[in-house]
Amino acid sequence: MRWEAANRQRRLPSESPYWHFMAQHKDRLRGNHRMRMLYGNWNKMGDETQRTVLAQAEHYLNTIEQL
Repeated sequence: MRWEAANRQRRLPSESPYWHFMAQHKDRLRGNHRMRMLYGNWNKMGDETQRTVLAQAEHYLNTIEQL
């Protein structure tokens, strides 16, 4: 939980679409040894934070023409 609180304010807007892509393609990418650390960080975020990040990404992707 400390990780989530410490990093919540420092997240960049560009991070959520990145994590959206990583979550969407997890089954395909997680077997790559270079991705272990990335998915480890994703798992450390916790379910609530992951849902928040993915919802933010969905918002950006749905309103990309207005951004």
